[in-house]
Amino acid sequence: MTTVLVVDDDLDLLEMVTFVLTAHNFQVHTLARCKAFFETVSTVKPEAILMDVFLGECDGRDLCRQYKSADSESLPVVLYSAGDVSSASVEESKADIFLRKPFDVNILIQRLRSLVR
Repeated sequence: MTTVLVVDDDLDLLEMVTFVLTAHNFQVHTLARCKAFFETVSTVKPEAILMDVFLGECDGRDLCRQYKSADSESLPVVLYSAGDVSSASVEESKADIFLRKPFDVNILIQRLRSLVR
């Protein structure tokens, strides 16, 4: 079973994504605050990270960039947002994939599976 860490400050979205991923045989861990991100990644040891761009207390693009720069064996990261996000800022974040909300859950599942193979 593939383990995914979902990072979002929207608790309703965390619940929905958890339901969908669990139904598709993913083990899901959630995080609603940026401050515990690095500790949670170290503890949970996910195989992929799914993260919102706008997290309230921090920017998911910055968090992704910090993570990817600090860890030479970093995990794949999928960023998503409903907001206005430039392709240049996503590229600078070093995210593996960007999805615009609302996203098709089938596409999310397909992309996650392709990243963890």
